[in-house]
Amino acid sequence: MGEILMLLISSAILIYALFLCTFLGQRIGVKIENAQGFNVNLEMLRGLASFSVFLAHTTMYFGYLSPRYILSTYTGSFGVNIFFMLTAYLFWNQVISNKIDFNRFYIKRFYRLVPIVITVVTAVTLVDFITSQDRALDLSRLNAILKNYMFGFGGVNDVFSSNMYLRINTIWTLKWEWLFYLTLPILAIWPKKLTLIIALILAVFTFSDITKVFSGDSDFVFFAAFFLGAITLYFESYLKNLFSGKLTLLFILSSLSLIVYLFSEGYKGIVHYKSILCTISAYFAFLSFLICPFKIPVRISHSLQLLGKVSYSFYLWHLSINFYGIFLIKKYLVKDESIFFSSPYHFFVFGISMITISLIISFVSFKCIEDYFLKKSHSLKIKF
Repeated sequence: MGEILMLLISSAILIYALFLCTFLGQRIGVKIENAQGFNVNLEMLRGLASFSVFLAHTTMYFGYLSPRYILSTYTGSFGVNIFFMLTAYLFWNQVISNKIDFNRFYIKRFYRLVPIVITVVTAVTLVDFITSQDRALDLSRLNAILKNYMFGFGGVNDVFSSNMYLRINTIWTLKWEWLFYLTLPILAIWPKKLTLIIALILAVFTFSDITKVFSGDSDFVFFAAFFLGAITLYFESYLKNLFSGKLTLLFILSSLSLIVYLFSEGYKGIVHYKSILCTISAYFAFLSFLICPFKIPVRISHSLQLLGKVSYSFYLWHLSINFYGIFLIKKYLVKDESIFFSSPYHFFVFGISMITISLIISFVSFKCIEDYFLKKSHSLKIKF
């Protein structure tokens, strides 16, 4: 029952977040600019995916209220799978339509992804340094700092204090995103699409330990998310030509059914096959947003698009903000953790507080960092 109550409270937090996005967009000057080919539905889905990850990293602290950790497990996995599918779909679409220019592609991706990551990791490292009693710098700590700037390829390493993974662990997904980008040129020049699909399937078996799929220890689900997002382009038009309204309803019901099943089964320490079911659930949600334009109020659509627009900053910042929020609460407010973290009221207040701080910082960092470097990348003239 705890998880259902948390889900209802989380819905209220999402509604509040949408109003806050509209307010911050107006005050800070972040606007929705729908260029040619822009997909409103997918931008809204990106916003919902970022909130799903936020929800996972918020509920994980309230184990006394939700001892089965369903929300903190599956909402995070759901959101990350959506992000991977969106990435594969959008960039593979550029490849098959011959719109991608690899002379500019990596420079633009660098400007898009790197500055904000450097900002977040640097900010967290500085706070870690200031709040630590042991500030001595040695070779091992310098090595740990350097590895934390390697977009997940170096792992997440403690520097001056412990639990760095609770502050910057969102960077682990960037490793998979960069691996996808690095393989794009090879995939783009592949002569036949049928053999390409076979090659991708073989790559999944080569780089993933399929024998561990059902224990939750395999990387298979990440490959699967990218693969599903990319191959959707080959039958997207066929799906849209069908009864898209009824088909969308079917996808939504299928996605919700899998989520209900995951909730009923709970979380038992090891994900088992549930990670695969979560990926399939995310894919059904992805398809429903892709093939059918939803008729929702303009204000809600606009707010979700704003959340989608700042989702990368929001995704990177919220984990550390939650961590420091919990740190301050435990230090100054909590006498009995079992009582505090079993209260739905405390969960609501904490969620509202953290999403407020996270969105304010995200909108400011988007405007001052992401948007600045995005415009800079568009103005680059690259000659080889």
